[in-house]
Amino acid sequence: MPSNHARRSPPPTPHLSIGGKSYLIGRAAFTRAVQAGSRSLQNAPDGYAQRMKRGVRLHGADGEPFAFVVLDRSSQWLVTASRRGSQCWYMFALCGADARRLGLDPDSETFFREEHELASDIRRQLAGIDAAPPVRAGVDIAARAAVAVPRELTTCANA
Repeated sequence: MPSNHARRSPPPTPHLSIGGKSYLIGRAAFTRAVQAGSRSLQNAPDGYAQRMKRGVRLHGADGEPFAFVVLDRSSQWLVTASRRGSQCWYMFALCGADARRLGLDPDSETFFREEHELASDIRRQLAGIDAAPPVRAGVDIAARAAVAVPRELTTCANA
């Protein structure tokens, strides 16, 4: 006899799409994805994004930071990040290798505009993640609440 419990896929993990690459939000989500074997899949994450007080730090698949997205109240830009010992150090700008890693051409005449647009896009993606309704155990709580039937309509009128 088949089970009434359908196998549910895990809830979608929030991620940032940057230059055709996917960065999961949080180190724990990235670690779970790697342990689950998703590195062999076509849509495997390329790293993870760690939220900080003034922006987002991007880490590669090796766990090392390589860029920081500065998100001030009125502006946003990218800088190179690196680890020295136990501390993370930040440059004043984005170096060419990290720009290419993010899908930007540092030799382009429009590099600074493209960098600003990428940082703005990351801000929009984060706002969309923050505004998304909570998902628990593969069930969209907001969708379930929208189709909830009032209790008085579900009771039997003849009882």
